[in-house]
Amino acid sequence: MSPLEEKQASQRMPRPGPGPRGLWLLIFLLPTFAIVALSLAGPLSSGDLWWHLNTGEWILEHGELPQHDPFSHTAGDKHWTLEEYGSQILFAGLNELGGTFALRSVGTLLGLLLLWSVWRTARRDLDPPWALFMTAAFAVLFALKWELRPHLLSAFLFLRLQRRLFPRERQDPDKAVWIEVFVLAVLWTQLHAEAIFIPILASAGAIGAFIGGVLQKDGGFARLRAWLILLGLGLVGTLLSPEGWNQHLYAVAESSTPRTYIEEWFPSWVLPGDPRFHPLNWALFACVALAILSTASFVLYHGLTRLLKPSKLPNTEQPHGESTFAPSWERIGFGAVCILMAILARRFFWLTWFPLLDICVALGAKRRHSPVLLRTALAAALILPIILATTHYATRSRMALVSGKWSSAVDDGLFPVHAADFARDAGLEGNLFHPYEWGGYLGWMLYPNCAVYLDGRTVLFAEVIPERWRAERDAEYGRQCLDARDVRLIIFDRGDARAPWKPPAAHTEWIRVWTDRRAEAWVRADDDVNLGRVHAYWAGHNVDFDKKRGLDHAEVLFANPGWLTELNILPNSVSELLAPMYENGNQGRHLDRARAYLQSNMRRSAKWELERALDQHYSWGSAEHTRWHDILASKGVSATLPAWLSELNKP
Repeated sequence: MSPLEEKQASQRMPRPGPGPRGLWLLIFLLPTFAIVALSLAGPLSSGDLWWHLNTGEWILEHGELPQHDPFSHTAGDKHWTLEEYGSQILFAGLNELGGTFALRSVGTLLGLLLLWSVWRTARRDLDPPWALFMTAAFAVLFALKWELRPHLLSAFLFLRLQRRLFPRERQDPDKAVWIEVFVLAVLWTQLHAEAIFIPILASAGAIGAFIGGVLQKDGGFARLRAWLILLGLGLVGTLLSPEGWNQHLYAVAESSTPRTYIEEWFPSWVLPGDPRFHPLNWALFACVALAILSTASFVLYHGLTRLLKPSKLPNTEQPHGESTFAPSWERIGFGAVCILMAILARRFFWLTWFPLLDICVALGAKRRHSPVLLRTALAAALILPIILATTHYATRSRMALVSGKWSSAVDDGLFPVHAADFARDAGLEGNLFHPYEWGGYLGWMLYPNCAVYLDGRTVLFAEVIPERWRAERDAEYGRQCLDARDVRLIIFDRGDARAPWKPPAAHTEWIRVWTDRRAEAWVRADDDVNLGRVHAYWAGHNVDFDKKRGLDHAEVLFANPGWLTELNILPNSVSELLAPMYENGNQGRHLDRARAYLQSNMRRSAKWELERALDQHYSWGSAEHTRWHDILASKGVSATLPAWLSELNKP
């Protein structure tokens, strides 16, 4: 073997592990591992996990795959293509065995194992400082997906697929690779529809083999034939599931539905600061944009270089013992697919990590021991975790830890935890109207008593999504829509807004039966069955619920003062005003409570308190009369008590 051949053979050998020299550098990875663990170990904050659990439980209970959506009242007869039934069964089984603790624990373990697999993948081609940087970069690019969902399993399979199909040194697929990819396809397609990546990437490899092997005569038709066989086996493997072609049809034709119907708040690309950008931020946006621009330039450069100056050797000897990295046509095609997918959808941002790995390999091959580059890589490995800590899932978990809610199963800042508990415990039934992002959680909590309006299975609700969006914003249309859909129960986002959304004809056709800082619940005024159950629920908590007037905060707090903090039963603005009354053991006079409600624009509650004041024949002195005159006048309310009640009674 010639010296040049020996050099090339040594470059094709896998790099060793960290070794004594590089082992201490793993300390630089501890912040990244800690933040990923924090993101996955906190209260569950994935909106889609809930309908995955619901579906898995349904499959385990019935012993078959549902053909239609059993959880909503709007999907109708549309055929439901299950894209992740295997993962859904696994998640439901975990929840059955160990509840949300098991889900959080397994999710954390999977996240850490995935990060370790990324580190090992990077070490095959890079020295430790570069591998540290690439591991931290993966964690940041994957920031939108650090949650327990089927894609977390798919990431492991994607790493394996990339390693076998697109090694650094070009190797045409042989029989061992064909068999492994076929088995991988069969397994993957049971877990997640992203198994479609196998024929997509095989197609990219086949195109690269055609350009390099046939057009540039480097390997000829044998090179192309090896990839075509791989493509056929991968395609057949992804068809060996109960859904058959349906997953492929979804990926090719129906995957555009989410972008078509929810473009008004969920496009692929918007600038940070826009509410639709959530859960992205400027730092993450900059990292993703830089990754896409740099990798696209790299892939384009090497594609043009190979066209204009074709070379048969991926690595060519240079002076002073240095080498230059030139990816094969197959690897160029792979990188192009990764960049294209990242541009099309934010959930694929992380795929830019693979062509970014090639950039690091090229830099490391050219100047492997450059002190400046090595120090830069180590600095980036420490800076990137800071960016990761500001992203959505890490931030939510950190907030839970700081606020003492770490042991909570569900993030009650994202989901209507207390309102859903109330509806379930009260036994409310019927069709439900709610915000889009709450459908999965409410369906899991309230099935089978309540059918949701829609949830994360976007394709089933192509026409329903804009309908729900318009019903929220157009009162007359919303009234017609709620009637046509026979909606009996509404659970809607309240937040801490002074003027939260209310259903059309609120307080007349709809009665408010629950409210907290996160959500309000409403029942139809003519629904005697549900209102009777609400009355029974409140009676069990020593509260006299008036079916015509609706929820009375003061009555609830009289009976259950602890709910002010335990269940966040009132919005912050009201809690701050009322809390001192209950902390001092004083339930507060009616006028004091009325003032607190009025200052928070809770006019009906203020009216009820003033009515109680009249009933108890309050005698007002001139000073108190003047004080109330000033308060109510600032709200545009008349100056006499009967007039106040008349004004406050207006909608």
